Amino acid sequence: MYNDENGLWRAYGVGEDGKRSGSNVRPISTRSGSSSSLPFNVRPTTTRSKGKFRERGVLQRLRWQLGLWLRYRPRGMNGWIGLGLLATVTVLLFAELIWIIVGSLILYTTPAPILVPLELFPKVPYKHLPPPSMYTLQEGTSIFHVAKEFGPAAMGGLGMVLTALAVTQQKSNQMNVSVIMPYYTYLKSVVGEERMEKIADLSMNVRSWRGHDQTLNFSVWRFQYYVGLNTAELAKLQDMYKQGHRIQGAISFDLPPEQIIPVYLIGPGDRSPFERAFRANDILQIYSSPSGLPQEWKDLFFCKATALFIDYLVTQRGSSASPMTPSLPTVDVVHLHGATNAYVAQYLYDFATTSIPSHQPPSIVYTMHDYLDELQYSNTVDNVLKFMSNDANEQSAQVQRYIHGHRMYMSALALDLADMVTFVSRTMAEQMVTGELDFYLKEFIMPSLLRRAQRGEFVGVTNGVDFAKLNPFSNQMMRDQGCAFPDYALRSVEGTVGVGDIVATAGSHSDTLPLKPFLLSNDYRDYITTAKESAKRYLIQHHMLVERDLARPVVLFVGRFQYNKGLEFFKSTLETFREHDAKLVAIGQKNNYPFEWIQQLEREYSDHFKLVATQKEQQKWSVFYRAAADFTFVPSLTESFGLVAAEGLLFGAGVISSGVGGLREFLVDRPLDD
Repeated sequence: MYNDENGLWRAYGVGEDGKRSGSNVRPISTRSGSSSSLPFNVRPTTTRSKGKFRERGVLQRLRWQLGLWLRYRPRGMNGWIGLGLLATVTVLLFAELIWIIVGSLILYTTPAPILVPLELFPKVPYKHLPPPSMYTLQEGTSIFHVAKEFGPAAMGGLGMVLTALAVTQQKSNQMNVSVIMPYYTYLKSVVGEERMEKIADLSMNVRSWRGHDQTLNFSVWRFQYYVGLNTAELAKLQDMYKQGHRIQGAISFDLPPEQIIPVYLIGPGDRSPFERAFRANDILQIYSSPSGLPQEWKDLFFCKATALFIDYLVTQRGSSASPMTPSLPTVDVVHLHGATNAYVAQYLYDFATTSIPSHQPPSIVYTMHDYLDELQYSNTVDNVLKFMSNDANEQSAQVQRYIHGHRMYMSALALDLADMVTFVSRTMAEQMVTGELDFYLKEFIMPSLLRRAQRGEFVGVTNGVDFAKLNPFSNQMMRDQGCAFPDYALRSVEGTVGVGDIVATAGSHSDTLPLKPFLLSNDYRDYITTAKESAKRYLIQHHMLVERDLARPVVLFVGRFQYNKGLEFFKSTLETFREHDAKLVAIGQKNNYPFEWIQQLEREYSDHFKLVATQKEQQKWSVFYRAAADFTFVPSLTESFGLVAAEGLLFGAGVISSGVGGLREFLVDRPLDD
């Protein structure tokens, strides 16, 4: 190697012909300070400029590494195999290390299992409500129902029952009924944004992840829910709202007070992630939670916001805060529906004990709509502490008895704090306190429940059926399509057992009803079977049933797709229906049962199974499926009341049922003949 006349280093080697050959290379400084050459040709440089002569940065390092690779690269197949094995082992060791770290973190953060000691509880005699003649309700008593469902947001049985209850109470002229529920975003289009009226701007303290209190602002809105108005009348009122008319007080547009129920809507917060609370594009999403906002946070936010609003109304005592503020009602009774709203009772208790006792706190009624899901509903202690006020240590000591493991179970808390507790079935309420009914996690609530029962403060109030919207004799959609049930059949029923008698007799344990023989008509149009055939033909015309369904039984299932509704029996049921040529129609909403399994059944039994799962389909066709059904299918594993079965009977469909829970209260078993 030498330096030629152009200032380039010349490296010589021996070629294949045995002669020396050379190539132009640039000098490269090694770590020891000496010069070396790369084992490949590089483009010669004809200038001695210092900036271009030196190789620097990433390119120089890459060339140096490439030179090492070319010098020490594997030789032959064995070398490549060895290098591959070395790389594989390295990757596996790295993956194993990652799994060890992740597993350790999971084991460290996973809470200990909750241990529930089994207990035997004494039997307590059931005390039902005294007859109405033994107590009086002051006229004008103000009742606020707190729930996640009502009216235009009635997704399931709870919403339908609550709507019927509130309407009935309002029509009594003895009570002033209001409802508090979340402000779901889709209500703007369903109710009409022009009908929304802001009532109050309030705030609460919520703890950040660093433990500091943050102010969270929210608004409360109100709209009027109208009772007993048809579609045309509602459209007329909607137009008047758009023209600028507003409701003043409780009466407007010549509507009596019993036809108006104020509905107060808790709006979302103004901080992340609570600004996403109650986002729902339709009614099927009211129980879902948007990404970034845990469902448990959303529940606690609604509970605390509701309690703050009630406390705001109590302190106002019906007077306006300013001349520009709408008139506010008093609050005599707060009726909490379901375990997800149970913690409202604790917040109201905290507000009553910490504020100046110048106002009488409202009485609290807590209704258990279920004896399984509600008992299992809980929230983590950390989440509860997040929504507590500054004296969290004192408050956490008060609720310690309701904490099991790392979670707080809400039903027992409401049972202790409420002034009255009700269950949706008289039969099951009696079985719970007398020990006839055994249920999961009863150890969490039985001490509180038995204390209430001993004082006569736990009673069963059997649900009923709302005839206003699901009346096959007067439903406007059925009338428009010529498949409403005939007036002759209605007069026949009214001549034997009236609606009032049915409601009064339900749950009375009477074996006999004052029945009279029916007088059969000679006109086929007077029969309910004719109306059912018309409903089937209407569905066939719109491809919602097939022609074969006119000559075979149509069986209807209505309910959420969840495990306790007995959906695991669908496959064996469809096998039977295939054998006997029957059609199963399932109307429901997604829940904890895998929805893709139900879709697979529809593909597998396409001739015998029809799935109606979208909101648009349900709103348009559900009443016609009810009218067309020959049987109602209720295979529930647990059922507190069984509203779907009662509605099936209303639409003239026999009930195929498991007969569990509250279903026994009104269904008569018809065993198969030998």
